[in-house]
Amino acid sequence: MTEHIESFQMAPMDMINKVSTAVSLLLIAMAALFLFAMFFGALGGAELSARGPAMIAVVIIVAAVAFVLTLLVAVYRPSGLRVSPVGVQIVWPLRSRLIRPEDIQSVAQIDHQRMGRVYRAFGMGGLFGTFGLCRTGQLGFVDAYITRRTNAVLIVRRSGCGRPLLITPERPDEFVAAVAAVAAGSPG
Repeated sequence: MTEHIESFQMAPMDMINKVSTAVSLLLIAMAALFLFAMFFGALGGAELSARGPAMIAVVIIVAAVAFVLTLLVAVYRPSGLRVSPVGVQIVWPLRSRLIRPEDIQSVAQIDHQRMGRVYRAFGMGGLFGTFGLCRTGQLGFVDAYITRRTNAVLIVRRSGCGRPLLITPERPDEFVAAVAAVAAGSPG
């Protein structure tokens, strides 16, 4: 017997997340270009060249920070969602997380007003969305994987099973129906 698996991509970013991502990437690129110019003496010639070892250290540090930011994006930004009889799976490029059907208390699409303002407590925001532990004005602490402020889905888990999940799948109505069907099929 084969399991029916429904796959969902993350929703496209809204304008706020697109602008935030563009500004973040622009600032990183500007810093890299400035340091590149300084390192090769374009901004100060011999004076900066005399500080060669210090400049090499700065360039290495900036390159390391850029690498870590790229790695964080790979670790914290989900690439998709899967719903099957075994549960809801959040898939990242390097890992996945399974929410079992018996752990799901409810699932519903929520609007911007019910979500409230989202504050990052631990995670990543500004590059491609907001991901990680967040506190919302209305819902308290949630595990958020959101790429937009509209059409979010809230999965409330049973007591002792962890924080609620706030996610933005590409087809929220179908995602809610699929998760509700999986949760209804579990003993709870």
